[in-house]
Amino acid sequence: REMRLHSLLSHHNIVQYYGPTPKSSKGIGFVMDFIDGRKLEAIILDSTRTRLSAKTTFNPEIVLAIGFNCASALHNFHKYGIVHGDINAGNVLISYDGSIKLADFGTAMRYTPNKELPKTNRITGDYKYRSPQKMEFTDFVLGEEGSYIGKSIGEIPIDIRDDIYAVGVSLYLAAAGKLPFPYEDLKELKEGILN
Repeated sequence: REMRLHSLLSHHNIVQYYGPTPKSSKGIGFVMDFIDGRKLEAIILDSTRTRLSAKTTFNPEIVLAIGFNCASALHNFHKYGIVHGDINAGNVLISYDGSIKLADFGTAMRYTPNKELPKTNRITGDYKYRSPQKMEFTDFVLGEEGSYIGKSIGEIPIDIRDDIYAVGVSLYLAAAGKLPFPYEDLKELKEGILN
């Protein structure tokens, strides 16, 4: 599915898909752009500290440029009836020449504009970037290892607002150096996002 949806897209702010690799003993892969740069998340966060402690923030002009380029990519997605579904600062790539591209289409889904939104029981994307619309249909239950895991409550509507919200969270992280709801406890995170 990822390759099929990705093949519909061609835009300067989306990692370009070129086609499948020949089948090998390891299965089928696909060939995409090589981005000589780093993930937005890696630039911002210090890998020697926790994921939530900031190392770098960007000035407002750069945050606006990141936002503009992400919005341009989203417009292309949504024009073709595709919701990315997993936008986060780890999927925003910034090359050393300054170009900005969205990557990782593993959870992308099709929808038909102006019709009833498609729904899924799949929990996708990073919880910290989850929109209130999606978080409303997510519950967290205690797993076997003693940590909370996400579980869908009914069918989750697939909506372009999820992508827009996730870009907003990424931009907040770039500007402030922290997430808007920096909770490690998933139940607290849900409460913060919904309220």
